[in-house]
Amino acid sequence: MELAFDTPVKFTNRYSIEPIALGKDFTFWSSTNPALGTLLGKFMIIGDTILSSYTSEDGQYSGSESLIFVDKKTYKNRGFVFHNKKKLSSWKVDLSKISEA
Repeated sequence: MELAFDTPVKFTNRYSIEPIALGKDFTFWSSTNPALGTLLGKFMIIGDTILSSYTSEDGQYSGSESLIFVDKKTYKNRGFVFHNKKKLSSWKVDLSKISEA
């Protein structure tokens, strides 16, 4: 993901997502994050929304976020992350696809 600032900011995560089993509305994932380490989480699908909850492999970080479908090029993203029992960050972002990869 790249944020379109005067000086663009890029975020990268590599996800490994289990396929959603037939008849289910959730799945499990893991991700390697440069700042937080290995994250283990769940995706839950509720109508137009994907909810995600996660904990770092070492237990120090946890969080939740949502992706709300707006249209084929736009999602609303809301989330937060804790470090131990202290809030580390929260965000409210609208994500827009601006080019084909």
